[in-house]
Amino acid sequence: MVEYRHARPTLLERMGGYCSFCEVQAPNLDVEHIRCKDHNPELELEWSNFLLACKNCNSTKGTTVSTDEDVAARLWPDRDRTQDAFVYGEGGVVSVAPLVDPAERRKAELTAEMVGLLRRPGAGLTSGQTRTASDRRLHLRRQAWDEATISRNNLRKAPVEEMRDQILILAKARGFFSVWLTVFRDDADMVDRLIRAFSGTDRARILTPTPTAPPPPQAPPPPPPA
Repeated sequence: MVEYRHARPTLLERMGGYCSFCEVQAPNLDVEHIRCKDHNPELELEWSNFLLACKNCNSTKGTTVSTDEDVAARLWPDRDRTQDAFVYGEGGVVSVAPLVDPAERRKAELTAEMVGLLRRPGAGLTSGQTRTASDRRLHLRRQAWDEATISRNNLRKAPVEEMRDQILILAKARGFFSVWLTVFRDDADMVDRLIRAFSGTDRARILTPTPTAPPPPQAPPPPPPA
């Protein structure tokens, strides 16, 4: 009997062992249905409806997305430029990017809300999640940020090939591609290596950014004295 879970090995080979949403490296990723299979049983075995998701992202998403309209209202890592939609700041804290198009910004907000991507420590968690520490995504992302920062500083002190190789090994083991990309954004060689190291990464969608909101206009200078 064919089951949708049988797609998991091929998805892992194609995308790597990382959650499509939060980018955590996890050994037990779920085959995630973009449009929930409970409301769309005809899509249960549809390849175009598959992504990989960690337990937290999958359970948070739940049955939120059921219709084509629900899909169109959000951004999807296999078809949209999600790299432009979110900013990874100090400690791996995620925020929505200042996108020019209000409609695209709203899509980014709904995407983040769908899987709890913007959660801060202790915020937006159920009492059960807090007691059992079942949602450790931010903790793990912060750990990846710290390790990436240390790795960048070590590379600056010893810019040798072996150091770059070791950084890639650590990055692939930790996951959170966007964290590593952000920390090493000023090192073109490491950016190129990271893109090649993470399976399924579309170079064109990473290196060609879309415009963000322009800075606010400056106040005009005061008139010259009479």
